[in-house]
Amino acid sequence: FQPLPAEDGGAGGLIFRLNERGYYLLLVQRFDKSHSKVLYKLVKRFWDVLPEEPIVPWTPFRPSPSRSTVKPGPVSPWITAVDCAGNRIAVLIDGIQAISVTDDTFDDGQVGVAFFGHGRALFHDLQVEGSQ
Repeated sequence: FQPLPAEDGGAGGLIFRLNERGYYLLLVQRFDKSHSKVLYKLVKRFWDVLPEEPIVPWTPFRPSPSRSTVKPGPVSPWITAVDCAGNRIAVLIDGIQAISVTDDTFDDGQVGVAFFGHGRALFHDLQVEGSQ
């Protein structure tokens, strides 16, 4: 997933553990054209309750200094991953762990992608792996 600038008005990300009760949503938003500044948030959403419940509010992603000089492009876009194991949810952005939290609200469900607002997002090479 490659987020586009906030001035385009949108944010995109991953929906996971989507079931009959609700889902988790990781949104990522770039807020400059150089790819160096990215915001993310993790929320849970119940179908019958408004608004969403934040687990992690909008937070700047700060890659290590050695990674900040890498310029993502067509060959190396921002790669976002969610790793769920039991009640642990880890979020990786460009291969670097951004957060690790515990929440046992949704323990299974489907996965997908989402985009909210104006502008566009690029989604490609979605991979889902299960463990036994």
